[in-house]
Amino acid sequence: MAVEPKRLPSFGAVAFAQRDGQGPELMFDAAPMGEHGVGLYQVRFEGGAQVASDCAASHWLFLHLAAPARMSCRIESHALEHVATSGSVVLCPAGSRSTAVAATAVQGLLMFVPNAPLALLMAEHGRPRVQLAAKLAGIDPELSELARDLCTAARSGDPGRSELDAALYEHLFARFASSESLRQRGVLSATALERIHCYVSEHLGDAIAVDALADIAKQPRSNFPRVFRRALGLSPYQYIVRVRSQHALRAIREGKQPLAVIASQTGFVDQAHLTHWMKRMYGSSPGLLRNLQKSTRLRAC
Repeated sequence: MAVEPKRLPSFGAVAFAQRDGQGPELMFDAAPMGEHGVGLYQVRFEGGAQVASDCAASHWLFLHLAAPARMSCRIESHALEHVATSGSVVLCPAGSRSTAVAATAVQGLLMFVPNAPLALLMAEHGRPRVQLAAKLAGIDPELSELARDLCTAARSGDPGRSELDAALYEHLFARFASSESLRQRGVLSATALERIHCYVSEHLGDAIAVDALADIAKQPRSNFPRVFRRALGLSPYQYIVRVRSQHALRAIREGKQPLAVIASQTGFVDQAHLTHWMKRMYGSSPGLLRNLQKSTRLRAC
């Protein structure tokens, strides 16, 4: 009796189907490691492929991994008909409308990329309202290598996958980030964003009031949460807790201080509170993240 292949699950705003209308065969998948993790799905479309995305909350990428396939792709107003070869990359930014059609079999790696880690990079670099530029085709060797390394780490259950996630975000930000016009009123300037980021980073262990951030940005307190979310796609509270988690992660990996001290210095109530947020953001406990870093240093020696 034939075994029905596993199918790619539904992703709401993004629909994937092969020629017979069924979802593509799911050959391998790895759930994101926490809210800051990348979801990985290796798929095979038999007989043809159809993709439709309507303002998805996450960015998604497709890395073509098999024989050449003729594709007809559109992301917003950009359209392209081409032959996708092995290593060809499609990048659909969050919030975009897109379609793709192929008349032959397609196989590749689908990656869902959360927006929050990229928003933190925007803040660190003082670049509000940064969007990822759409990519309809083309070879990106570094991106392909990162994707393959992520799959290898996911298959082996390596918790170091979170570091590869971070490397992927850095690459996407450096390679594909483009700023929108800031001419309209009621937006957060790059200077204001830099001041906010410096203030939060310097006061991690203190109670940080949203009104204080509004004053630093020289924005009306009543409008500030809306203006801030428009700039980064995060609320001020979501941003603060992610900056705290990011600094805590760095301190954990350095391995120089007890976890309780790191929790206190980065604004968490106690070690248990820190553990909760590390698992939520990065999919691993502080102890596991620290032991992983020690093991990496020992292998390097």
